[in-house]
Amino acid sequence: MGQAIFGSEQAVFEQVEKNIDDLVANSVDWSACASKEQLQAAREGKLGLRFFDRDVPEEWLKDVKGKRVLCLAGAGGLQF
Repeated sequence: MGQAIFGSEQAVFEQVEKNIDDLVANSVDWSACASKEQLQAAREGKLGLRFFDRDVPEEWLKDVKGKRVLCLAGAGGLQF
């Protein structure tokens, strides 16, 4: 029985991987990697956040330095 479950889980993982690869190949906005400039800006404390096709207002991100921030649905990207 364990092999049947593992085989089923493996199929799910493979399908998810294919779906994500397709999103990246089709340049879906939220699947894109951060640029070197964006990563450097984040390291310098200059945060930016996009929600679909819009920038999140800066005042929503104020005063987060030194705080623990939970990133939900981070999509496996680099998170600080």
